[in-house]
Amino acid sequence: MLLLAGVLPSAALACPGLEVKGAWVREPPPASPGTAAFMSLHNAGASALTITGWRSPQFGTTMLHATLSSGGQTKMRGHAQLSMAPGEGIVLAPGGLHVMLMKPTGTLHEGEPVSLELSCGPQTTSFEMPVRREAPAAP
Repeated sequence: MLLLAGVLPSAALACPGLEVKGAWVREPPPASPGTAAFMSLHNAGASALTITGWRSPQFGTTMLHATLSSGGQTKMRGHAQLSMAPGEGIVLAPGGLHVMLMKPTGTLHEGEPVSLELSCGPQTTSFEMPVRREAPAAP
């Protein structure tokens, strides 16, 4: 475990320059087929980086999605990857970009950790984030 919902030290990352802050997973309702993970990502490195995959051993399927609202309807659209220029930050938050976690291998309750692995090409970075009922208060 590198860290629980804080900043991952960039020296320990396979994705050079990637910083992850405030990561958390929404507690799913009983018998739900999935939930979502949220976090702030920042490229503190000198080169562009691309996250090419998301994986969690606690879920059968893990995908990056964007929530889109149009004409009173809300839809989700999948994204194959997420690219960030040097100095760029991207927020994954409710109602926007998020990591969909589908087909859970067990039940999740508030305070329990969920492992997430980010892939940047052939390299991976793993960390844990807590399950929460509600979004944390903004700093």
